Amino acid sequence: MPFFTPPNQDPNALPLLDLDCASFDRELVLRIVRREPQLISLFRATRFSADREVLLEATKLDPASLLHASHELRGSKDFVAACCEHQPAALQHAGENLKGDLDFIREAVKRSPAAFAYVDETWRACREIAWEAVSRNHGMLKLVSADLKGDAELVRAAVLQASRALADASTALRNDGAFLLTLLRERPEILKLLPSDAPILQCKEFALDAVTVDAASYFDLPSHRDDFDVALRAMNSRPDVFYYLPEALRARREVALAVCARDGTFLEEVPQSFRDDKDVVLAAVASYGLALWDASRRLRDDKEVVLAACRSCGQALEAASDSLKRDRDVAREAVANDGSSIVHAHMTLQLDRELALEAVAQNGKAWSLLIPLLKLDRTIALRAMKTDGEALADATKRMRADEALVTAALESNALGAWPYVAKELQEDRRIACLACRQDGHIYEHICPEFQADPDVALAALETCPSLFYSLPEALQRDRAVLRWAIRNLGYYSADFEDDVDLALEAVEHCPANYKKLPYHIRKNGFFIQAVLCKATADAAAKDCEDLVDRPLRKRIFKRAAELAGIPVDEARELGLWEAHARVFMYPSLEAKAFEGEGFRAELTYAACPHCTEAANAGASDSRSILACLRDHQ
Repeated sequence: MPFFTPPNQDPNALPLLDLDCASFDRELVLRIVRREPQLISLFRATRFSADREVLLEATKLDPASLLHASHELRGSKDFVAACCEHQPAALQHAGENLKGDLDFIREAVKRSPAAFAYVDETWRACREIAWEAVSRNHGMLKLVSADLKGDAELVRAAVLQASRALADASTALRNDGAFLLTLLRERPEILKLLPSDAPILQCKEFALDAVTVDAASYFDLPSHRDDFDVALRAMNSRPDVFYYLPEALRARREVALAVCARDGTFLEEVPQSFRDDKDVVLAAVASYGLALWDASRRLRDDKEVVLAACRSCGQALEAASDSLKRDRDVAREAVANDGSSIVHAHMTLQLDRELALEAVAQNGKAWSLLIPLLKLDRTIALRAMKTDGEALADATKRMRADEALVTAALESNALGAWPYVAKELQEDRRIACLACRQDGHIYEHICPEFQADPDVALAALETCPSLFYSLPEALQRDRAVLRWAIRNLGYYSADFEDDVDLALEAVEHCPANYKKLPYHIRKNGFFIQAVLCKATADAAAKDCEDLVDRPLRKRIFKRAAELAGIPVDEARELGLWEAHARVFMYPSLEAKAFEGEGFRAELTYAACPHCTEAANAGASDSRSILACLRDHQ
């Protein structure tokens, strides 16, 4: 027996080995090395030392198993590279011929970058091999030669995988400002990995460049935290740096001016004395008008400051002094930015009809904030409706029934105005059409009588094409609506089989519809010509021609050959469009009509002598040609 299991032993345990038999039993050897790879040494002098599968299985668990392979296997590039893929350490047991082979070392490292740890020192100084390892495993950077640790491209490849790889770069490279700035754009945390006393971090020029690239770098430059220039440069792109500045810097006027110019909300954060500084406040309100609330009482009464604030945000008028709320120039500046700010102007200005017109022209909803006397002014109301139709919500019952006002409201915001239109106008077909043409979604809110009207439905479809699929069934069968759906949606219905004109138009606008037709319609010459005319004008002409059934194509070429007295192969060279035209459009044309670039014009003219306009234009549109044929042939 080749092996046996002693009593009281786990039946799944490895059986006792009979060497004489096991050396010839391959399956048993595989089972052994998968469980105990060290036992491969027992077969060193047998045929299994040259068995690729047995040695590969053993090497997967123990790289030293490669030592027991035959000389040929240890010198095989493919085999040793496969071993390295599973066990990188197997590389150190490869044949001597492989350890000095560039192609093999490159392949082994490419399959398993960790194998780089087991190459000779000479290969660690080879950039090509180092690149294969480091570009796949950043940890291999620490194993490359000292010279390569100063290679910017190699180090960058490692750092982009993991920032901590920078610690393995050369000292010179870690203090190279241009290199660090390049890394900073992709790895903002890179400066944190440098020691605080690194020479490059003490350089002001580098600090300025670093905060320009990434303002957050300011926090990683402790030696420059008190530097005015660095702080100012950082705040230019990130104003919140102001919160972390030393008190000495926050108390400087230049800092307050810079941060407020960048973000006006910081006016409330700067020292109180700067809130009475006109230049600082002007810079703040120019970027954020409501910062006027944080300005001193003196500057809130300064016309130049208030004008700048209202120019930025009309609502800043509320923060202005009472005397400036009476100023017409200030009020006009405010309503030009936000019409609803008229409510903050003095009552004498709220009665100003001209100012009210400017307010509603800027914001239609400002009409609801006007004093009642001006809200009754029809000219102001009309201007408000033209700006925002939703202003109709605040109109009187009489105004909601005014056709001119309602029309203006619908033209500017149909969906917002429709609920407030008087009932008698909602029941006016012309008004319903206008509303649906402005916004198709209104179709769902009009009266049922108009929902069944094809003209109203078509008006709604202009702005809401998807509405077609939710139309009543009767409308979906309306011829005018169907023609619209064919042209705009490529729509097709089986009902078209009973209406040749609709079916033909469906094919013209979407040749793929041709395949949906039954065969008795597909073989109709008019439909074939519709597909082929589309093909000649389309870049995907071949795809369109392929829609025509193969038997029909054969018949067309055969008939064209008979008419022209030429072989079928020559007829095929004419192309399907021309062949079909000769057969279907006008079989009796003379041969000369089929020659030259003027073929289509001559064909159209010959098929329909009355259509001189089409002939002169060289018409290729199937509808123009087919219409002529139906009318005159």
